[in-house]
Amino acid sequence: MTETVTTIKTDDKPDGQERKAKELLEAPASTWLWSLGFLLSLSLAGLSFYPAFIFTAFILLNRFFKNRYDFLVMVAIFATSPGFVHADVIKFNIVDLLLALSCIGLVFYRKNVMIKKVTICIFAYILFLFGMSMLSDETLAIQVLTIRQYASIILFILPLWLFANRDFDPDELFRRVIVYLLWISLFYAIDGFIFSGWVLLPGTFSSHETLSTFWDIHWQPFSTYFPRKYPSAIFIVILAAYPLARRFKLKWWQWAIIIIAFAATRTMTVIGAFVITYVTFQGRFKQFAKYCVLAAIALSALYFVDNATGGFMRISSTVDQLTAVNSAGDSEDLAEFGTGRMGQILPKYEALVEQNCLAQGFGFIHPTKTLLPRYQIHNEYYSDISLADENAAYVEVTQFNAVLHIGLIGLIVQSAFYIYLFFLLKPGRLAQFYLSTLLMASVMGLGGFGGLTQSDSLTYVAIALGAALLEARPKRTMLIR
Repeated sequence: MTETVTTIKTDDKPDGQERKAKELLEAPASTWLWSLGFLLSLSLAGLSFYPAFIFTAFILLNRFFKNRYDFLVMVAIFATSPGFVHADVIKFNIVDLLLALSCIGLVFYRKNVMIKKVTICIFAYILFLFGMSMLSDETLAIQVLTIRQYASIILFILPLWLFANRDFDPDELFRRVIVYLLWISLFYAIDGFIFSGWVLLPGTFSSHETLSTFWDIHWQPFSTYFPRKYPSAIFIVILAAYPLARRFKLKWWQWAIIIIAFAATRTMTVIGAFVITYVTFQGRFKQFAKYCVLAAIALSALYFVDNATGGFMRISSTVDQLTAVNSAGDSEDLAEFGTGRMGQILPKYEALVEQNCLAQGFGFIHPTKTLLPRYQIHNEYYSDISLADENAAYVEVTQFNAVLHIGLIGLIVQSAFYIYLFFLLKPGRLAQFYLSTLLMASVMGLGGFGGLTQSDSLTYVAIALGAALLEARPKRTMLIR
């Protein structure tokens, strides 16, 4: 049965000058069932049950013709969620295919003034990245592997292409994003605290664990073993924070599912990014102040609970690190900050300074493919000495990765580029939606998940950018040549 979508017409006031009352989330049964079927097919595919890919393809094809909102969200999840289908299962990068299609789409898409400005700005940014790569002595063939991650913002054309010559209702997109978030959160809750393993989200394992398969599932159901499940399947939360803050209300048990999912990830930068974004984009100072107070009270309570229960939620250890950094006596003490992330940064920062590359970076060197001696370092801060010899390509803080690749100059240009896109969108209603994804991805990047240097998070920033451009386009305009 074909689903119909009714476009909600509003006046032309820009975002921030009008505010709709928050609605209780409601969606037809078909929306819940299609999304569940798709996610279950990804779970089976992630367990190396390869016939599941046939079901995945069928669902994507059906949604492309029947509901483009579903299709857009499904493609984004499929492309950016190794927590479902790990790289060991599917051997090619789906984002690369989307990038190629986006480049083709840009050629045929008829652009209005705002889209032209955004397109020119993005191409100028990508040219800047290639220009910075010329300063490195690593080959361009290797550097392109990392440049393509930075260039994932070009995926903004996908929603524009999917909704060319079609009405676009942002509330319909928001509604489906939240539905998928709720299902994925339920998967985290069941996998983490009932199955106690890797069944529904087989790719959320850590480096010292092995991938579950359909014939060899790693789990301990109904035990007291609650593994940490990495947040690599829940990046869609980047799109969900703004509509939850501004457009839709959830029932208490739906919020409980999301909170339990966050508890299963035990990743403070992801949890903190959502809380910060949700509070920041309330839209009214009174609401903002109220949620700030509630967040402070909740954090204080959780700190003492976590401290008393052995640090299961990793909240007390995070807060203790923040307080201990002020009393760090030497570099070894400082290296422990950020769950050891500062220990990753210090020797690479020293290498940048020693080689006079702090301003322009080393170029887009690759963690495994770059073998040039000048980029190899010995990291004395690792407790595992087998990891001490590495190259200087990567740390678990995406902002510093940008410094490694394009230096302080590049970090400034990158920040200015994404902020300038917001000002280009400013006349539109969804400029703040884009800004919310930018904030959340950036805060997540402090823990190595997300950021503006990885396609897994930039894909969602690009979707928000495309949605903002769709909402701002002239109504009923034919947009394909």
